[in-house]
Amino acid sequence: MSKHVARDNSLWNRIMYGGSRQPAPVDVDPEKYSTFPSEKAPTTNTNTREKNRKLATRYRCISAILCIWSVTLFYLAGIQIRALTNTALPEPRRFANYQGLLETGFYPESSSAQEVLSVAFPFKPEKKYGKPVYESVLIDHVFDSWGKPSVHKFVPPKDVEFNRVVLKLKTSVDGVQYDRLAHLYVNGAEIWRTSTIEPGARSVFSEFKKDVSSYTTLFQKPCDVLFQLDNIVSGGLTGKFHIELQAHFYNTDSLVLEEIEAQTEHSANENYRFFDIRKPADSVYPLYSKKDNASPPLKYLPSDRYSVKLPQVSKNTTRAKLTVFLSGNGNEEFWYSNVLDKLADRFEKDGNVFFGHGPLRYLNVFVDGQKIASQTPQPFLFTGAYSPALWSPVVPNNAFDLPSVDLDVSGLLPLLWTSGDHELKLSVANGLDEFQGSSSGIGHDWIISANLLTYESSDVEDAHGKIIHMGNATKGNAFGFSPPYTKTMQQISTGKLLGELTSEIYLKLKDGKALNTTFSLHTLGGISNVQDYSSSGDVAHFVHTGRSSKSILITDNSNEGALIHQTNISSTYPLVINLSQKKTSEGTDLDFKIVNGRTMKLEINNEPVFAEHVVQNGTSDFFLRNSGNYGFGSLTTRYRAQVSDKFKYKRRVESENGQITSDNEAYEELEKEDWDKMYKEISQASQLHGPKKHGCGGSRMGSHSQSEGDEGRGAHMEHKGSRKHHTSNGHKSKHHKSSHHGVKHHEQKHGAHMNDANVKKIGCHGKSRGKTHDSGVFGDVSRFFKKAISYLQGHV
Repeated sequence: MSKHVARDNSLWNRIMYGGSRQPAPVDVDPEKYSTFPSEKAPTTNTNTREKNRKLATRYRCISAILCIWSVTLFYLAGIQIRALTNTALPEPRRFANYQGLLETGFYPESSSAQEVLSVAFPFKPEKKYGKPVYESVLIDHVFDSWGKPSVHKFVPPKDVEFNRVVLKLKTSVDGVQYDRLAHLYVNGAEIWRTSTIEPGARSVFSEFKKDVSSYTTLFQKPCDVLFQLDNIVSGGLTGKFHIELQAHFYNTDSLVLEEIEAQTEHSANENYRFFDIRKPADSVYPLYSKKDNASPPLKYLPSDRYSVKLPQVSKNTTRAKLTVFLSGNGNEEFWYSNVLDKLADRFEKDGNVFFGHGPLRYLNVFVDGQKIASQTPQPFLFTGAYSPALWSPVVPNNAFDLPSVDLDVSGLLPLLWTSGDHELKLSVANGLDEFQGSSSGIGHDWIISANLLTYESSDVEDAHGKIIHMGNATKGNAFGFSPPYTKTMQQISTGKLLGELTSEIYLKLKDGKALNTTFSLHTLGGISNVQDYSSSGDVAHFVHTGRSSKSILITDNSNEGALIHQTNISSTYPLVINLSQKKTSEGTDLDFKIVNGRTMKLEINNEPVFAEHVVQNGTSDFFLRNSGNYGFGSLTTRYRAQVSDKFKYKRRVESENGQITSDNEAYEELEKEDWDKMYKEISQASQLHGPKKHGCGGSRMGSHSQSEGDEGRGAHMEHKGSRKHHTSNGHKSKHHKSSHHGVKHHEQKHGAHMNDANVKKIGCHGKSRGKTHDSGVFGDVSRFFKKAISYLQGHV
């Protein structure tokens, strides 16, 4: 629990810190209560009341005067507050709490609305979808209130078949308004999480498309469509969001055979056709306790507990996928900049109090109390983050599409086939509590929802199986230091969480044959975070690298463990931030620099299929003034994507002070060496972990260390050297024998840090700064930050 309960839950502070982005329900804990004195109890001893009558009369007169004075004071304060909300909105004055600012001007006047865009993969819908067979407007609504979602009943057209769905979200707003979080639900299942643009006293609009074909089955029968966008229009907040959500439906039956053939090319065994998931899910189960499709199925961690019963599925279900939507809000929106609890009040006397609980966050998945998977959340930035002037007209990565965390949980099918009495629990943890045995917890709030998607095979008649292994391992360390009289503070945090789920799956086919397989899921979530503060916290530098990888392996036990299919997906989230503030006679000046990256690569049977790399490099000055907040900024966004056997796509967008100055894109033929180049860039970006062992206090995971490029090839756990390791049997785990057969990647080991050569490349030398025993940990942090930023800027 937070050590600053009042500050963490103050409505004013929540709005100032960005907490206005999403409401959090307030629950009364019946186990906690407060006692109050009886209003009928005497305040003085009855035996002495008569003796003090004259004194009491005097007190009453004084009380009456104080009462009149108080009423007058509140009346004048009310006038002042109303006047304030009709002019400039107040803003916090310190770095520790100015995150999530509001822009009130100034941009050049324009007679037309300006488009705000996201640089992302452009091919939505895919060309092979052809033309839509049907179109519909699902939502057309102006959002100007809090807690009033728009609900629409969608009825699919008769005699129109479709198996693909692409949504187009059109948003327009003018005036002054915060960015807001928005959610789309269909029959209670969240299928899209997005955020809005921040207008900055202008008229702006945006369009974005999302392929939701995995959820097609929800649209193939009458369904409730709910769009939640909580907004406040009051006083100086004038922006109303006009949302139009269109649905485009496609029928690609003629391409089913082509997709199966394409999938077979990447499959090592013809039996993969029984486990094919390159199609819409056959069933979608929203994982929440409510049964009302007219209310959002969200949980707010840590106030709520996310625990649900898993559904029972049909015996011909051969694959299951867990999709989890989660994002930090309020005190957790900028979780990667949080400090260790012991450092939160370090500069309180200077006006800077930081959020605690540390800068590491992990999504953990438990089944019947046993952890089976861990992933690292992406650090989402919204259009009001740090400096709103920087994020127009190009928004931060994924601001319009906050992707879900997807995990293949087909290994749970032996439980799902038999009953619905098994518990799924989702949690967001700070990692430190697991590494160090502490009880810091997390702040408020993490907004979370989840669905279970299942895929069936018409060739399967019956099935059974058993879970043979559930295991997890943890490794990490955190250290903070603030030398007295220096007005500086440094901290370094690293952590790695791993999970494994292995099951035997037996399928009885309709042709009389049987298939005996083993499913193995390996997951990894790792974070390295370095923070450096000076000038009592007014100047700050962050380097944060999150990385997640997951591997699903299907082997044929009846054929000596021959590989049926293997999918490896790895993502990294490098983030470098420099910011400083300076108090002036007119207000506060903020200087902000950022390099915000994201990479992803997909491999099937160790062959590259898809990879993307996006990096944003920006600088901005933002000014907090009583007359209105405004700023200047320049941003370079570079996006690259490669699709196996098809093409590579590049786009580079330059923007400055609210205008696009250049926008170049190119489609080129894909060469084999392009994969090596892309993988090298991804590996280098993922290695911005901060100083090594003797320079950062971190520890290695196991006896070897390899780059993220190797780590992505399977997310295989290296248990040796782990501080904590848990299995379903309570003893040190050995991987199931069949999971090794014919699979080279299972012999690889993965480390949490760079090798020595890469450490020297980044420039962390670990010089000592004094006689304090641990001061060498931060020997050359400033040099590391400079070289880290220089490195990333060189790749924009």
